[in-house]
Amino acid sequence: MAAPDQLFYLRNNFYLGAYQAAINNSDLSPEDAVERDCLVYRSYIALGSYQLVINEIDSSTATPFLAVKFLALYFSSPDNWESTISSLKEWLNDSAIGSNPI
Repeated sequence: MAAPDQLFYLRNNFYLGAYQAAINNSDLSPEDAVERDCLVYRSYIALGSYQLVINEIDSSTATPFLAVKFLALYFSSPDNWESTISSLKEWLNDSAIGSNPI
């Protein structure tokens, strides 16, 4: 029998738009920390807390977190979307980052 999906309820809350519930119920095991934290940060973005995400994600963190940070940057300053997209394109040209499945 397969192991239970530890992120099921977190993903479910996120996809249903219950962002605060996703944030509140995010106390999961460390094995799923990257995906869990990405979903939590995306929930904050959906609630409009862009600056919180931008401030918490450092530029030297894992690739999935940087992708979420770009999303927060994009939504935080719609007037500067061209600069955000340009930075994202440069970032994706790096072969190590562009081939990352997450």
